[in-house]
Amino acid sequence: MKTLYKSLIISIFMLIIICLNSIAQSTPAPKGVFSADLQSRRIAAGTLVDVRFLQNMSSITNLSGDDFTASLENDIRINRKIVLPAGTLMRGTVNYSKRSKRLRTPGALYLDFDHLVTPEGKQLDVSLRLTDIALTKDGMGISGGGSYKTYFCDNFDDSVSLVRGSVDWGNDIGDRFLFGYPKLIITPISATGGFCASTLMFTGKTFADLFRKGNEVLVQENQIIRGKLVEPIDLPLN
Repeated sequence: MKTLYKSLIISIFMLIIICLNSIAQSTPAPKGVFSADLQSRRIAAGTLVDVRFLQNMSSITNLSGDDFTASLENDIRINRKIVLPAGTLMRGTVNYSKRSKRLRTPGALYLDFDHLVTPEGKQLDVSLRLTDIALTKDGMGISGGGSYKTYFCDNFDDSVSLVRGSVDWGNDIGDRFLFGYPKLIITPISATGGFCASTLMFTGKTFADLFRKGNEVLVQENQIIRGKLVEPIDLPLN
């Protein structure tokens, strides 16, 4: 009897446990509690990508708020698996556009990449900064390149080259006659002439640059520019 009694108690206890477990599994989750099995792959910040622009852009024609479209030139891979294929569309807007000014001040174009569209049609936020192109001083926008200081230095280098060329010409001509002795006279004369000419050239160009405009930003259709991700991109896999 004792053995039968113990077996009955154990059976009842096991039956209670089974019933409680069934009730727990069948009870719906409380409101506001979600069960998710989300998986994603992250493209790290700092990843370099090549961007192909699908339209012409410039600091002359584009204004703040204009939309633009670009695409990935190469596949982006993680562990040798393609997570974003070449041709993936990227869209953005012109944040700020500035035309060139006098005193050789270059134009500028600030672009904000807003999002990309995955092959499945999902839109993902993207923050990208162009790197392989002339940039503004703050490094945030595209510059037309050059400045008054740049052209001043270029004019000076051209003047120095002219003087050196004059000296070399004098030495070359003098070396052709009378064992090179004529260069003692020809070289100083040619050097003086070169110095005077270079001074006039430097002064004229530098003065003219005060009134010349700088270069505008010109991005051609299908032009490829390298950029760098500022923020990571998380690609959902399900």
